[in-house]
Amino acid sequence: MIKFKLSSHFKRTIFALAIILTSFSSIYAQSAAKKYIKAHSMQAMELMQQTGVPASVILGVAMVESSLGRSKNSKVLNNHFGIIGKNDLAEKEGYQSRFRKFSSAEASFENFVKVVTSKSFYADLKGSLDFKKWLLSLNKAGYCATQGNIWLRDINFFINRYSLSNFDKFAKWQKYESDFFTILNH
Repeated sequence: MIKFKLSSHFKRTIFALAIILTSFSSIYAQSAAKKYIKAHSMQAMELMQQTGVPASVILGVAMVESSLGRSKNSKVLNNHFGIIGKNDLAEKEGYQSRFRKFSSAEASFENFVKVVTSKSFYADLKGSLDFKKWLLSLNKAGYCATQGNIWLRDINFFINRYSLSNFDKFAKWQKYESDFFTILNH
């Protein structure tokens, strides 16, 4: 057996490279998250105004389920929420998937709020900005197939890290402003 002794300079260099690579990876993830938020926040706020489902919940679930829009399901099927259903991939591409295909990412977002608004907890939470209650209710309703605590932790991370609850406040304010001006103009 041959033994190699690494110099302390070599060890420090490897350690520094590892830190640099980790930093680049973190910067790339932040950039991907910000791009995803920019691409989908307006629709999330519009859906919140229409349905009362917080934009933070819509964005947080989408970010986790689609891996910031980088998952195969989000790219090939436009499925940003891990929604199970039919697709035509087996015939067209020889790839089988149990996930539903959508015509666009927007259609996936619309379907997600449709699913949420059909749940029994919806009436009690409609209009609430407490994203934690929404996530717990989704989890209890069996929305996520992975271990619930991991799913909740990941979504909470994105909501808190990127201040997604600010979209809830802004969307609610926009709705009140719009309602106010509608009343004034009649």
